[in-house]
Amino acid sequence: MPKTTLVCGFYNRSHLVKRTIAGLAAQTLQDVEFLLFDDGSSDDTAEVIAAELARLGDARFRFRRHVENMGLTRGLIASIEATDSAFIAIHDAGDFSMPNRLSHQADFLAAHCDIVVTGSHYINYIEEIGIARTRKPCADGADLAVLLSDPTFTHGEVMFRRDAYLRAGGYRPEFRFSQDNDLWLRMIHEGQFHTVPEILYIRCIQQQGISYNPASLAQQSAFYVLGKKIATGEISADTALNTLRESGDVFAVLPKEAPDVQRVIQRAALRSLAFGSPRGADRIAEQHVLNGASSAAIRVAAAMFSNLLADKVLKAIWSGKTREAQKYISVMLAAEQI
Repeated sequence: MPKTTLVCGFYNRSHLVKRTIAGLAAQTLQDVEFLLFDDGSSDDTAEVIAAELARLGDARFRFRRHVENMGLTRGLIASIEATDSAFIAIHDAGDFSMPNRLSHQADFLAAHCDIVVTGSHYINYIEEIGIARTRKPCADGADLAVLLSDPTFTHGEVMFRRDAYLRAGGYRPEFRFSQDNDLWLRMIHEGQFHTVPEILYIRCIQQQGISYNPASLAQQSAFYVLGKKIATGEISADTALNTLRESGDVFAVLPKEAPDVQRVIQRAALRSLAFGSPRGADRIAEQHVLNGASSAAIRVAAAMFSNLLADKVLKAIWSGKTREAQKYISVMLAAEQI
């Protein structure tokens, strides 16, 4: 079996360290290394990671500490460059992998040489209000057109072939956000994608995480759209990347007022509302939705939802899905106690 390396980066997530490491330590795949990095955290994340790894004494773990914050993309690039494993798995800080996740994905890649990326079914878990929803995407047979309309993967549950990653050019360091979607749009030209039809990953949604933080969401939306426009040839990759390197500003390439960017931002505001953060939805609409009518509508909905006690409403709406996911969440919570 080819060796697998799992990469996971942390930044100011000390309270989520134990959960993440517990899920990795319980993996049934033995020919694997877990390469963790702290990306210059200003809290005690690095110390908590070091202490937890010392307690476990598991030789499969390696830990790198960045003196300064590099950003997730550059941290992933550096970690992948530090290993020669045939398979690379990604894991987001604070999330949880079921014990058989890596073995199932590595087994599939080893048996199917035409598959270059594989994900899995997963659970979206909003711990603050105790709701969960099972997601069952399918990447089988996906082509560029499919990925342009639906990225299929959420990043943290993915494993891919290192050689295909390198042929595609790897993560682009200029993409501070949405580096995963940009990568998939290039890796699809290197082979087929697959989804293991089992729940192997719990995505623990943090409202201050990259995907839901209003402060970074507008930039993330622009990078997401930019990756698609480069993939279709609408924007030159060389021109866009040169501008990003020179200015460091994605809006110098694709303005926030661009219709495609605004549509993604508006969807993100609604998603924030659906995931139990009316305050976040209100901030996104106020700061980043430029159409006055759309912004006002979202802010009114956020105010109404807040007044209706959003957590109770969402629990009622998602109660069936939460019950369906509960047995997997129980595995995660039990692992945290070990």
